[in-house]
Order: sequence, then structure tokens, then C-alpha cells
Amino acid sequence: MTFFEHLVELRKRLINSLLSIVIGAAVGWFIAPHFISAMTKPMTNALAENGLDPHLIVTHPAGYLNLLITTSIYIGIVIASPWVLYQIWLFVAPALYKHERSAITGFLCSTVFLFLAGISFGYFISLPYVLRFLVKISLQGPVRLLPDVNEYFDLTLLILLGLGLVFELPVLIFFLSLFGIVTPQFLIRNFR
Repeated sequence: MTFFEHLVELRKRLINSLLSIVIGAAVGWFIAPHFISAMTKPMTNALAENGLDPHLIVTHPAGYLNLLITTSIYIGIVIASPWVLYQIWLFVAPALYKHERSAITGFLCSTVFLFLAGISFGYFISLPYVLRFLVKISLQGPVRLLPDVNEYFDLTLLILLGLGLVFELPVLIFFLSLFGIVTPQFLIRNFR
């Protein structure tokens, strides 16, 4: 392909990806209220365990609408991600050899699995402990805890994405060892 043919192909792949995200966000709009209910469950449980009102608040009139829109977009990105990855694959694959294609397929599958495992670990195991701890700490000071739903979602997103990225460390270590930056002997010596 010429340079301009590559640009046309790239534009086509980007448009397809953006359209899939928009369609995913439209579907996400209907899923968002159920998703928000599921995501607030750890916080409402932590509040109820400490004898507090198990409701989150909004601090401005458009707070819940803003949360619905933001959540819809995030859900749209998640729903569209397989199609977006496929579009990236269609753009990149013609330039790869057969053995490179199979290596990338394995890499992609393991990366997605590890990221989802990190998010699951965060939601089911880490988040309830973190929230219980934070609620108990808040009760010890001279303050009244009124958790805002938007701030709660920011905290939850930070924890879940952070743990998703931490679970990607095996992939990072693999690439560092592949490029000779770290060796197995170095990793064994510095295990702790």
C-alpha cells in the first residue's frame, strides 16, 4: 500500500471503532442504572455495617445524570472493545509474519484475561475491605460521612483500574525479559 492508502485504511478503522463505541454507549445507557446499583453495593454494605444510612448522595442537580452518562460511555467502551481490537488487528495484521500473528493473539488473550482478573479481584476482594476501612476511619474524626456517588465512582474506578494494571505485571516482566532488561536470575535474586 502507498502512504495515502494506509491513511485511508486507518481512517476507516478509526471510524468503525468510534461508531462501535457510540453504539455501545447507547446500549450502555440502558444497562447503566443496573450497573450503578451493582457498583454501589460494596459502599452501601460498608455503610450499613457501621450503622450509617446506606445511601450515597449527589451534590448538584445533574449529579446522577452526569453519572449515568459517564457510566454509559464506560460501558460502551467495554462493549465495543472486542470490535475496536479487531479493527486494530485488521490494520496491523497485514504487516506481520504468520508467527508474529500467533504470538500477538496469545499476548492479547493473556492481557485481557489478566486485566479482567485484576478487576474481579478488586471488586470482590479488595474494594469491600478498603471501603470498610475508610468508613471506620471517617467515623473516628469530628466529621459526618456523606459519600457522594460521583466521588465514590472515581475512587472505585481508580482502585479497579489500578488493580487491573497491577495484574498486567506478568506481561510487563515477560517483555522486559524478552528485551534483556531483566533476567530470570535477577528476578529470582530480587524476588522479595
